[in-house]
Amino acid sequence: MNDSQAIQRGQYVFPYHQIPHIDLRGDGQRVRLLPWGFEYLIYMRRIADIIAAEEPASVLDVGCGDGFLLNSLPDAIDRLGVDIDAHALTFAQAFGSAKFRETDVADVTETFDVVCAVEVLEHVPDDGVAQFLRSCAARLRAGGLFVLSVPSDNVPESKKHFRHYNTRLLEDHLAAAGMTVESIDYFYAPTLAERIYRRATNSALVRGEIPFLQPLVWRHAVRNADRATARNGEHIIALLRQGSDI
Repeated sequence: MNDSQAIQRGQYVFPYHQIPHIDLRGDGQRVRLLPWGFEYLIYMRRIADIIAAEEPASVLDVGCGDGFLLNSLPDAIDRLGVDIDAHALTFAQAFGSAKFRETDVADVTETFDVVCAVEVLEHVPDDGVAQFLRSCAARLRAGGLFVLSVPSDNVPESKKHFRHYNTRLLEDHLAAAGMTVESIDYFYAPTLAERIYRRATNSALVRGEIPFLQPLVWRHAVRNADRATARNGEHIIALLRQGSDI
């Protein structure tokens, strides 16, 4: 590979030609912006750190969507993502080397050191929650870790969600599924600086990053993510260990 080819390959860490696009009005746009992108990166990195601390040989991501989590984990880990959305899985397979499968977790037969369900449980109808959790637990090897995150009820409920959670409701659901909780913690509350920056960079006049502020706001948000409480935390992360009660 010559220098020119190496530069081109380096640019394809993301399909950058897909960034500019024609919007619904027929106007050309140069940027795509996820206003809550800092939040997403922060809590996904926390999940990845939890997984890494286990030093697992294998990980199953249930409801993996576009595969962001699995494709950010080391290639040395045997990684399988499952989802019922075939379209999302086409992105997942394109962006990394993890394996993906269009199926329900109940139909997975392998077992894993770590099983994750990241912001998935709120999409499961009330009458399917217990069975979904049992299916996830059944995919764990002895001593394995189940990592579950859900949006808290400090956040307005999305129309695509059946519910948001507080610790009591989450514990009730986990108990109904016969699971023993190792820990439940609130995580991530946006600081005033981040809220202001989010509005300033996603308005009718401005859409994008402010280069000299972006790294400052990012580092501030990362430092404060662990300070979330039951009164302001936007996500709840629960850890469960495979054992006799599962």
